[in-house]
Amino acid sequence: MQDTQSSFDSWRVKFENLSGISILIYVILLTDASIVWIKSLDVTWYSSIYGIQFLVGQGYQVLALGILSVVLLSRFEPMKTLLRGTEQHDLGKLAFAFTMLNIYFCFAEFLIIWSGNVPDELPWYLARIHGGWWVICSLDFICHWLIPFVLLLSRDLKRNKSKMIALTCWMIFARCLDMFWLIEPNFKDAAGNLHLAGNTGILAYITVPVAVLSVWGAFYLTELMKRPLMNVNDPHLEEMLEPEHAH
Repeated sequence: MQDTQSSFDSWRVKFENLSGISILIYVILLTDASIVWIKSLDVTWYSSIYGIQFLVGQGYQVLALGILSVVLLSRFEPMKTLLRGTEQHDLGKLAFAFTMLNIYFCFAEFLIIWSGNVPDELPWYLARIHGGWWVICSLDFICHWLIPFVLLLSRDLKRNKSKMIALTCWMIFARCLDMFWLIEPNFKDAAGNLHLAGNTGILAYITVPVAVLSVWGAFYLTELMKRPLMNVNDPHLEEMLEPEHAH
């Protein structure tokens, strides 16, 4: 394949057309997976936006991971040249948008169920605030929503690399905490594992996520090192490497 503008445009159009249907397939599969693997743990509860909640939550976490990766890579070329203040600020604003969207979907569903006060819908939330789960629920609200929302309001923070590294790491942790709150209360006697005194079950809540994240992180970094960071055949690469003119 020749490195020409026409060749690049041809491949770009092909992959744009492929990405459209691929996104649709991915949304359908993720919705089905979240319902079959997670929502089915409590067959008495139903939700019309369960799939989209997981899609937005995944976007929240993946965007945090993407920003973290890019900011860390910006210590070296070519990312050092590419990730300028303007680009990092834009990524921070996108993370802020996903944070608000995540808050909107989760709170809107809770508000609708609370205002409806239908007995069939309440047990799902009651199981997640009783038996010690209120502490996890409160931590989920503070870590997953409140802290990222407040911090991402700051323009200076979004342009500060070290602060964005800390915040994106926090967002990844907060999303894991949110998944724990969504899934674990479905199992009987799970609340008993939250108590520290004379209980070894709580160790699984620490060791299992650490082990899974470690394996996945090793795979992610291995695959990342196999691939070029930049599309060297992109005719717009020279333009992207130009000095920043925005303020």
